[in-house]
Amino acid sequence: MPRTTNRGSTALIAQAKPFSSNGSMKAIKDLTGAYVIYSYSTPIGIIRQETNQVFLNVQKYSQTTSRQQTHATLGLSEYSKLNGTEITECNGAEELTTAANADRANYAR
Repeated sequence: MPRTTNRGSTALIAQAKPFSSNGSMKAIKDLTGAYVIYSYSTPIGIIRQETNQVFLNVQKYSQTTSRQQTHATLGLSEYSKLNGTEITECNGAEELTTAANADRANYAR
């Protein structure tokens, strides 16, 4: 998994590539196949490639997480432009994961 800076994460997010940053930001593919972006252990963005859906956590957190959310937003916006998707904004980590899981459940039907 490549290591990058928070600023460098924007390009990797736009391509949905896993990474870890020099700080507390990382992105992985989870067991369901979702691309999940984390700040510390809080999910701040999810891409469901199988359904072509993008979810963004817009809840306000610490100054560090807010900076990471800015980079995630830029990367997710670029991903959305490249893949013709819209971003669904969610207020908090729980709402984010619930929305992404519901999207996956609807796709599986």
